[in-house]
Amino acid sequence: DPQILFVDEPTKSLDPVAARNIRKLIREKLVKEQGKTVFLATHNLEEAGQICDRLAIIDRGRILSLGTPSEIRTTVSKEDRYILKARALSAEVLEKIGRQKKVAHLSSRPDPANSSVSILEVRLLEHEAALPLVIETLVSSGAKILDCSHFEVSLEDIFAEVVKRKGANV
Repeated sequence: DPQILFVDEPTKSLDPVAARNIRKLIREKLVKEQGKTVFLATHNLEEAGQICDRLAIIDRGRILSLGTPSEIRTTVSKEDRYILKARALSAEVLEKIGRQKKVAHLSSRPDPANSSVSILEVRLLEHEAALPLVIETLVSSGAKILDCSHFEVSLEDIFAEVVKRKGANV
């Protein structure tokens, strides 16, 4: 009864239901119930993020990054990305938001489904403090916020960025 298991691409070529069952087996039964350590080798980074407590990004046999998924995300980008849909936006309010200290990026485009709605992409530093200020600025200008969604950078994008940054230095 080994305490350390190495599994290589455990869900490769499985249908979605079988893959879900394998992930649950690894996470719930092997790790939580039996207390085993499982090393997962996979190219499916989203699956690794679902199963693993810690990740190692390896390229050409070298560990380029090691940590929890959130720790690895913050090594690549300190920004949080939000997509907001709003009505009654003015160029002045967009300029005001763009000048805020914690706004790293702001872009606006019309919603293709509704020309009276604008879609804002906002990338924020320290989003806990910055997002309420952005929303307050929009609301106080008379804009009506219809939707606000947070988007995390995918582990696949993180892998590509880590390999690009650190792999070039190897």
